[in-house]
Amino acid sequence: MLVMTTSDTEATCGKCNVPVGRSLKSHEKNYHAPSISVKYMESDDSNQPTTLLLIRNKVTSRFECPFCKKTWLTCSSTRSHFYRHAGNCYDCSSENESSYEESDIEDTTIATIKMKATELITVLPESVDSPQRSFDESILRALRQSGCSTCERNKALWIVDSLKLKPFALLNGNQVEEIALTHCENLMPLIAKNQDHSFHVKHVTAGKKRAWDNSDISTNVNPTKNIEADLMSILHYGPYAEQLSKRCFKQLDINSCQLLNEDWTFLPQLRFACAQLLAGAIIMNRNNEAVLVNTVEIYGRQRSLDVHREKFVNKKGKSASSSLPPVTTKYHYTWATIMKDNEGDKLVVGTKTLNALITSSLRIDSIHEANVGGIISHFELDESAALTASIFLDIDSIKKASILASNQNANKVD
Repeated sequence: MLVMTTSDTEATCGKCNVPVGRSLKSHEKNYHAPSISVKYMESDDSNQPTTLLLIRNKVTSRFECPFCKKTWLTCSSTRSHFYRHAGNCYDCSSENESSYEESDIEDTTIATIKMKATELITVLPESVDSPQRSFDESILRALRQSGCSTCERNKALWIVDSLKLKPFALLNGNQVEEIALTHCENLMPLIAKNQDHSFHVKHVTAGKKRAWDNSDISTNVNPTKNIEADLMSILHYGPYAEQLSKRCFKQLDINSCQLLNEDWTFLPQLRFACAQLLAGAIIMNRNNEAVLVNTVEIYGRQRSLDVHREKFVNKKGKSASSSLPPVTTKYHYTWATIMKDNEGDKLVVGTKTLNALITSSLRIDSIHEANVGGIISHFELDESAALTASIFLDIDSIKKASILASNQNANKVD
């Protein structure tokens, strides 16, 4: 026997050239014994075990079971097989047997694993379970939202469904799964593109993000985020989602702004049309706090048209707060602001022609008591925030206001 010694405490087997430390004799007995005697019970009625002599194959260096033709490299794994099955191993599962016995092998052989090409499979909603997880779980896995709250998970699923995205799985040779998302129209061509389902995955470098563009709104303020998405989140996942999700809203555009700034002298019916236009509107500040306008009172700015007009006065050399829009506003000569006076804070929508006092409102992003009266206490809108406050109009109110605006007899309504 050739023994290669690397140090005083470490030895290397001369047959397989494997470092075995101090357990050289144990290693030789387990891996290189030419034969082994195993005992097993031939039947349940047997009183004495039967001894079987197994000879190691000189070509493969492995022991073979004469009953199920399995092979093992070590004596310990061979004895374990006969001990567990007692010779009754004709029907034992090949997969389970291998996974159990190979775990006891002291195998230091370096194996080269040949990986298959990446396989692309779809995760269909009709099936309860995909090879790894369910349809919804696959989406949450792709978005890294599996550990989030129920509200956040539902929001992610709604966004994916709105964008018509579908998940698909990438499986490697070890059946390890990674989930990706693509548009439903891209999925089937992607699968049919290559018959062998092999793809090269490349990283797409992110470019500079563009700012949200709303060309219909005349403003000098450049928005930095999509306000529409923030509103949709409140409508579908706020405390009043069941009621508000059935209604449609549109951000204040140039046509509605022009209607709010028309001269009442020539079109007296606009006092009714403007009130109808703002009824049911949503006002949202930059902190994503939003109020729903329930009732509104419209006041003209000219003394000849409205005796209760907003007055412009000076107190101790300083002008009082006014709803008259400044030069720079988010919307065309239209804005929402908080007016402060001796009575308290009042939420007002102001234009060049009118000011609309919100007399009843409801916070829709969180639970608050409804506000009744001209004084508001559950919504903040300072002077700087008023320049970027967003106004969304109810689609039904826009249609009704258009009808009233075109009705020449509307001024005769009591």
